[in-house]
Amino acid sequence: MVALLFAAMHPDRVSALVLNSTWARAERAPDYPFGPDPAAREQGGLLIRAQWGNLDNPWGFEGLAPSRLDDPSFRQVLARVQQVSASRAAASAEYLNAENDVRAVLSLVQAPTLVLCGAPLPLVSSECVVSLAPCLAVFLQGWPAWRRNESRSRGSAR
Repeated sequence: MVALLFAAMHPDRVSALVLNSTWARAERAPDYPFGPDPAAREQGGLLIRAQWGNLDNPWGFEGLAPSRLDDPSFRQVLARVQQVSASRAAASAEYLNAENDVRAVLSLVQAPTLVLCGAPLPLVSSECVVSLAPCLAVFLQGWPAWRRNESRSRGSAR
């Protein structure tokens, strides 16, 4: 979200963006049908708090590294990265920060932008970003093709 805000506010300083599993808003709202409902988001925050940095079962392991499920050393590496990057409280607080909403500035993003989606779960929220902003493309890892938002595009992609 910070990269999108910066690109919207300083188009002269951003030549391109690459976003991974991004969203325009953190949770569902009456005018935003994407993302988890507030109760599910609360449960997700509790899960992060319980698993963040856990050596046996670090948070997000199944979704972040499905090809490494049988590699115990990678679990430990991911757990260690989580431990040194943020406390459990900070990680869950960031996840629960549902007030962030950048939909109003998406149309101001002028830089060519590639949106990567690694799993079906963030796909719908990433699709929303693509539908609201110009010059955005979405590459679906595990799906055969990428699309460009031609209807909203300003000029050609670089």
